[in-house]
Amino acid sequence: MMFFAFACGMILSSLLNQFERGENTESDAREILFVYRGVDKYKEDLVTEDREKLAKNAEEKRQILENAALRQFLLDEAQKLNVSLTQQIEQSMPWKSVSEEDVLLFYETNQELIGKPLSAVKDEIKRKLERQRIKSAKEQLIKRLTEQGNLVFSL
Repeated sequence: MMFFAFACGMILSSLLNQFERGENTESDAREILFVYRGVDKYKEDLVTEDREKLAKNAEEKRQILENAALRQFLLDEAQKLNVSLTQQIEQSMPWKSVSEEDVLLFYETNQELIGKPLSAVKDEIKRKLERQRIKSAKEQLIKRLTEQGNLVFSL
């Protein structure tokens, strides 16, 4: 119980000192992750494995929030325009379908790295190119919504 009181006191003291010095604690580049025995611990104090896990977790969180924001936008717009969700997705995030020529060009460009006949990897290449185009369309929509001021992430 005394350790808890001591730790809380140290955190409060640290925050008060930052406030008195005029430091911005919310946007501080060196975010305190935890306090151990009265010493602030930052991301760079963690072992490599924990830093990597933290970075991976942050990326996963960002992807979840981006998907949730896009879903919210698409549902709102579909309802507002009285169209189906599929129609709204096609309108808001247009992308060109992957053609046989696209697959062939990708294969020819990367044939040495692939090392397999086209027939063995054709479907996989098509799926990969399709995912890339969808990802690009999502990124463009997020960028547009952000630039318009309709979307702000607080990560």
